[in-house]
Amino acid sequence: MLKPAGLSYRGKMEKITYNKPALNVDKQIELLKSRNLIISDIDYAKTILSNITYYRLSSYMKNFQRNDKFYDDISFEDIVYLYNFDKDLKSLIFENIRIIEVALRTKICLQMCTNYGSHWFYDKKNFKNEEAYNKTIEIFNNEKELSKDTFIKYYFEKYSSPKLPPFWMITEVLSLGDLSKILSRLHSNDIKEISKALTPKFYTLPVIVNWIHVLANIRNFCAHHSRLWNRQLKIKLSKPQKIKQWEQNFVGIDNIYAVCFVINLLLDNNPYNDFQYKLKQLFEKYHHIDITKMGFPKSWTNFSI
Repeated sequence: MLKPAGLSYRGKMEKITYNKPALNVDKQIELLKSRNLIISDIDYAKTILSNITYYRLSSYMKNFQRNDKFYDDISFEDIVYLYNFDKDLKSLIFENIRIIEVALRTKICLQMCTNYGSHWFYDKKNFKNEEAYNKTIEIFNNEKELSKDTFIKYYFEKYSSPKLPPFWMITEVLSLGDLSKILSRLHSNDIKEISKALTPKFYTLPVIVNWIHVLANIRNFCAHHSRLWNRQLKIKLSKPQKIKQWEQNFVGIDNIYAVCFVINLLLDNNPYNDFQYKLKQLFEKYHHIDITKMGFPKSWTNFSI
């Protein structure tokens, strides 16, 4: 059964027929005002609600409500302020996960292709077991983008074999989720070398595989514009025993602070890394946001690594 994102159900619930009416923007504003929300600029509220659904905004409203009633002195602008912060936070995190994704593609290519050839994935010996090999080949065979990419189309037009193009072509159309699966199916020595190349000071196995998997999920949240700012992770980050900075920075395993900390670690050796600087800028821009709701220490100013 499909469940709304972020909601969980305990025990059995008696089902009823859904009969809530659809409300136009004017009715939505009336409803919000009846729930103690201050709306001083009706035209502004209409503009926002005409471009962002009430349902989407409602996940941010919960932060200012108790039993559907808004706390005293909460305004419509407070909700939009939080929404805008989350929007900018997602953009920042999405962009930096993209940088990690590009770097990971490169590290896998350099390790696997230079050591085992352009089509290393055809050799079962390069995987943990036969199932890992079969599932990887299945990913490639089902990847529809292979037939759309201009350079890959050229490969199919010019070469009769091997059936699939070299890995450095294939990897450019794979999702981060697929890359994380492929990484997890390699031998530990190869994973170690890829991890070491990605983040020389902060690699540890099998933590790195988990981190990439979690970041793939976070990337999807960002891409689909899901609420991120105070989200608790269902798929938790593995806590590295050998990275003392994790404890020193009071990092958890299931909040956005932990996600940001991992992003910062994975970008430590990347020439495009300005994540911490941009994150500080974001917090300064939205200085009214309670960053502790994301797991950040109240006095956070930087990651001590």
